[in-house]
This record gives sequence, structure tokens and C-alpha cells, in this order.
Amino acid sequence: HKPQNCEIHHCRGSNVEDANSWGEQIILNIQDKSKYSIALTGTPWRSDAAPIVLAQYGSVTNEIECDYIYGLENAITDNVCRVPQIIAIDNDNITVEAGEDKKHFSSFFDLLSTSILPHSDIIENERVIDHVLLSANTKLDELRAESPDAGGLIVASSVKHAKQIQQILADNLKQQAIVVTYREDEPMVLIKQYRNSNEKWIISVGMISEGTNIPRLQVCCHLTNIKTEMHYRQILGRVLRITDSINQEAVMYMPAEPKLVEFANRVGKDVPTEVSIVKFEKMHVSLEGELLDDNCNEMQLEGDLDKHAVSMEIGDSMTFTKSNPESGDKNPLTQSYEKVMDIFGRFKQETIELNLFTTKNI
Repeated sequence: HKPQNCEIHHCRGSNVEDANSWGEQIILNIQDKSKYSIALTGTPWRSDAAPIVLAQYGSVTNEIECDYIYGLENAITDNVCRVPQIIAIDNDNITVEAGEDKKHFSSFFDLLSTSILPHSDIIENERVIDHVLLSANTKLDELRAESPDAGGLIVASSVKHAKQIQQILADNLKQQAIVVTYREDEPMVLIKQYRNSNEKWIISVGMISEGTNIPRLQVCCHLTNIKTEMHYRQILGRVLRITDSINQEAVMYMPAEPKLVEFANRVGKDVPTEVSIVKFEKMHVSLEGELLDDNCNEMQLEGDLDKHAVSMEIGDSMTFTKSNPESGDKNPLTQSYEKVMDIFGRFKQETIELNLFTTKNI
């Protein structure tokens, strides 16, 4: 008998005492009892850093030691997976007001390094959502010109957040989206209907991050508050599978939150190309096709700081720019992110345009 265990990262434990229920059954019935066993996973680690059943760990590094790895580099080389493009959206002119106190920040990293606002306030802010959606929808329209059934996935942090995103899509972009959450009567039926349709957008809360196969997905938006590498890679994996479509681009949009950028650059190390897969895009207050009112620059955030209302303002000076790799001038975003170099390492030529495809790039 040769047991095969799929998605083994769900099974925790090095012994019965520290195992979860799934891990306990493997320890009791398979470990040390089967001559051969195969344990498979696409994410060989756990968010809680607990040991995975049947896995071996290095005595010095305490890192998992896999017997065989078929990674993203192999899958891209074998034409199983697409080369991802990751667009990290940032802002180099942020003002936060709390009562009479006003503070300025040159990036989301600078802002999130303080305790003024959490990451959840960024991803729930209507101006941020609107920019992410407009950029992603523009790209999806470009892809659908060649592949009419290309789809987009938006991962939200809560049911309320998903409904907010759905409303912004409808109001600002005149786009309809299917929402799939645990509150739906038959969420898997909705996912199946979307998979077999040519609808553009689906918004999910914890329903499509792992194990759900929708091959026509080519664009995804990371707007969830979950910031673990396992969850990040699971979301990105939804758009990576090669299909018979003419265009095989796969694009993720996300705020330039430091942990997410760290994950993105680690993904980049798995890609068999010398070109960086990560590109920074500055938010700006006026996008083509966007309807703005006189108060469009101010983003009111829920919450309080010392019992004062907190608002975040986007400066008028920001414009959408595509970087010139030959320019000697440093991008202000690059200058800002050098501040985290000791933690995450210098981002490798993050502003280089990707020239990996025969179609137009972003």
C-alpha cells in the first residue's frame, strides 16, 4: 500500500501531541507504518509556522526539506504556467489628517510603518479600490479583445468589503460582477456558472483562493486583508494556468504593502527570466474615463485617532507615469522603498517594462 496525501500542508504535527485532527490520523495510521508515501502540496509551509506531517526539516535552518520540487520555474519552462506580472500600486504624496494634526507620507510603506492607519483602511478606501479596479479592468478589456472569455478575480477581505467593491465596479466602471461568499446559498454553483460563462468579474471572500479551477482567469486583484505568503501564492495561482487562449498574460494588481511586495519579489526569483516581474504604478487623481467631483482628492477613512476623524488625501501632483529604464533619475517610489532594503532587499529593477509577450504590455 502506497498512501498519497494531497495538500499535506493542511495536516499539522510532528507528533500526536501537537497535531491537528488531520495530522493525527496520518501520524497514527501512515507515518512509520507505510514503506512508501507521497505527500503533495503547492505551498510547503503553514501560516502558523507549525510542522507539516511527514515532512523533514533541516536541523540548522529548521526549514522544510522537500524530496522533489516542481516549482513555478519548471512549470513556466514546461508551458504549464504563465509568467506572472505583478503591479504594485503606490502613492508618493499621501496626507493624513487627524484633527489639527497633519502628516505627509511618500509611500504606503511609510504610512503603514506608523500606527495611524492599518492596511485594512487602505484596501477599503474607495479611491484606492477605484484605482485598482480601473487599472485591472483596463487590462482585462485589452486581454478580452483577443480572448473574449478572459476573466478577472477580485479577492476581498469580508462580505461587506465584497459588496463595496461590487458597487464601485457598477457605479464607476459600469461593470457587473458575481459575488461569491460563504453567505451564498450555493457558492459552488455560482463558481461553476462563472467558470462556464464569459462574464468578466467575480468577487470572492475565501472561496477561490485554493483548489478552485477557473482556467480563463487572467487578472486578479489582491484586496484582502490576509497577508500570508501561502494565501498570496494561492491567489496568484488562480491566473497562472496555461490555456489555449491566444494571449497568455497573467496579471495581479495589489497595493504596495511591504509584505506583499516581499512575496512578489520572492515569486520573481522562481521565474526563469532576467526581467523583473514586479512593476510599481503610482496612483493619480485623474484617470482616463474616470468621473471626478470637486472633492475627489480626499479619501475619508472610517476609524479614529485620538478621537479625531482621520482622512487621507491624495495630492494633485501625482500623474500616471511609465518608467524609462534608461533614465538616470530615480523614481521617487524607488527612493522610498530603499528605506526597507535591510528588511526585504533592494527590489530588482522594479520599474522595468516587461517585454515577454507579443501583445501590448501595461
